[in-house]
Amino acid sequence: MTTSLDLDARAANWLAELDPALAQLAHALPPVSAVGESLINETRWTPGQGCRLAYRSPASAPAPVFLDVNVTPSGWAHRDYRDDDMLPGLASAADPAAVATLLGTLDGEVVEQCWVEPVRYRPASRCVLRYRVRTASRETALFAKVFQAGEFAALSPVITSLADRAGVPELVPEVVALWPQLQAVLVRAVPGRSASSVLSDPRVPAAERLAVARRVGRLLAQFHQQSGIAAPSWSAADQLAGLADSMAAADCADGRLAAHYRSVLELLAVAPPAETHPVLAHGAFRAGQVVLGDDGHLTALDLDGICHSDRGRDLGNVLAYLMWQGVRQPQQRHAMDAAGRAILSAYEEVAGPLDEPSLDWWRAAGLLQVAARRFRRLETRDWTLTPILVEGAAELLRPPRTRQAPHAAADLLDPRWMSGVLRVALAPVQRSADPLLVESAEQLSPSSGRRAVIRYRVRGLDGPDPAAVVGKVFAEPQRAQLVYEHLRVLSEALPTTQGLGVPEPLALLPERGLVVYRHGEGTPLSQIHDPAEALRGVQAAARWLAQLHASEVTLPRRVDLAQEVRTTCEWAELIASIYPWAAAQARWVAEHWAARATPRTGSAVPLHRDFHPGHVLVGDRICVIDLDEARQGDAAFDIAHFCAYVELLMGPPADHGSEGELSTASLESAFVEEYAAATGWTDGGSVAGFTAYTWLKIAKQWATAAGPCRGASAEQRLDGVAAALGRTESCLSG
Repeated sequence: MTTSLDLDARAANWLAELDPALAQLAHALPPVSAVGESLINETRWTPGQGCRLAYRSPASAPAPVFLDVNVTPSGWAHRDYRDDDMLPGLASAADPAAVATLLGTLDGEVVEQCWVEPVRYRPASRCVLRYRVRTASRETALFAKVFQAGEFAALSPVITSLADRAGVPELVPEVVALWPQLQAVLVRAVPGRSASSVLSDPRVPAAERLAVARRVGRLLAQFHQQSGIAAPSWSAADQLAGLADSMAAADCADGRLAAHYRSVLELLAVAPPAETHPVLAHGAFRAGQVVLGDDGHLTALDLDGICHSDRGRDLGNVLAYLMWQGVRQPQQRHAMDAAGRAILSAYEEVAGPLDEPSLDWWRAAGLLQVAARRFRRLETRDWTLTPILVEGAAELLRPPRTRQAPHAAADLLDPRWMSGVLRVALAPVQRSADPLLVESAEQLSPSSGRRAVIRYRVRGLDGPDPAAVVGKVFAEPQRAQLVYEHLRVLSEALPTTQGLGVPEPLALLPERGLVVYRHGEGTPLSQIHDPAEALRGVQAAARWLAQLHASEVTLPRRVDLAQEVRTTCEWAELIASIYPWAAAQARWVAEHWAARATPRTGSAVPLHRDFHPGHVLVGDRICVIDLDEARQGDAAFDIAHFCAYVELLMGPPADHGSEGELSTASLESAFVEEYAAATGWTDGGSVAGFTAYTWLKIAKQWATAAGPCRGASAEQRLDGVAAALGRTESCLSG
């Protein structure tokens, strides 16, 4: 496995600022590959002491080798991997002639020739070698893993015992030989591909991927059912100790995240799971450690961590890595979530129901472990993503009723945190090769408890210049899904060539209830005071609405008049509770407006449903925002709504203004005329009812100082309620 960062001199110098012990790292890096391939195979950082890394020669080299590089505060040194004194058997295990002699025969035939290729190397720990062995009739692929002497003595009998089990020939690879003199285990290669690559391959039908995930779950259950095999134990206390030991790199790299990490670690320590029935655990189980063989069998690889432990350890680990795959590749997130559910379901079918709190504990521990490894391995490209893992662990440890989702972010107004979130979310639309960075976060509207709107200044999205994007977060995640769908279908349907559009949707994060879209440029029509500009803006708004209503879009929700009547009755009661003198009038309007708002049969069109001058941005093009409430309904709804808000936002009702100014009545007339000219629309009689509905809504906003009436004084609110209710009466009295 290679690191996710090709370290270069610039990155190394930046790391040296974090830890002076890495001052020599830039000099110790491998030469740049001519074909751009990653040469770094393993990196392990110990703050204050330096780092150990292994890099291999390019594929074009005549004989592939690894170099073991040790960077210390005083300098750096390198050596051939075969000279690793902690792996004294490695030199012979990497010698083709020595291997051929040790083998002698294979499958009853004399070994004629052997080729050796180093595959993975962890300095002072272990090395994996691939052998191609030729006999008279065939060529066979084998793998040798060379350990430290103590590890070989502990692991080799366990691996052999498991491989020799009758009835489980494909559970683990076949052990061909043990070479104690080299501290090496030799196994037969399993031709195929990793289960992880299958689960993440969009070319594989979804049903087939889920079938593979279920088989992975059954394989793990079968592994856990093996008994009578001596192996070391691993407890929750061991897991906590290991996590605590892994903190040094995170402390050095990101003190704020490390503090959050420690707080989650404390939650783990408070309530460790009860281990009532330890099983034979893989110890590092994940989909990448399972091979789907060419013969259709599944085989578990890399048994270095085998132990007796709670079954939640392996399950938590596989789920943690699936989540990490979804974090790094957001387009795969839903597939990884589905794979995780399939693995759990199949596991329980074989091994029985799981204890959910225990599983959550081990899964949270797995997420912390994955996060910590990103720092120890100097995978700086992924450092900004690790807060998602740590917060995911925190969510799993919260009481079920207060949980959000494992991916939920802690603070949408934290630029550093959101850099990690948006780096993942916006990767599919990112046009720049530079790392994505959130420079600032500004809340555009106060949180209502149901939603909040935040503008981010993001560098690295399109190029060197920062871009503005908006994040709208909802308490109800399904509303984020709706908004994203509205923006998606409308951005495709509205003719951008005519300068009419909606904000470009960029990402949906359903588990956070967050939709991200490009910030609309322009001046709100409600803030344009020049009469000629206001007139042009109103006419452009009418053309935008005409294009929306004429589009062939069918939105998932419809205006339900019965529900709208219930809603306006609630508004009336709210107004009455604040202004008792207005109770009778507000209730009367709520009960009678719908009688004047009967739509024509078959006249439903896609509506904005909150269309007003404050949501129309006038610039190089007309961009209309806030499509949260969009649905199918009578075109008169949007027309009435817009005209009422023209009166509210662009001047007092029926004020003809001073000389040289346009009255709001003139603006309303211009809007309706432009819309009718574009569509051929005529009022079928429902405008009056929908206008009364809108003025009752405005009365409610005055009463509660909400929406456009936010910040109004007590006197303004009182006058506003009276004026709005007066307008409802004039609408329904004709």
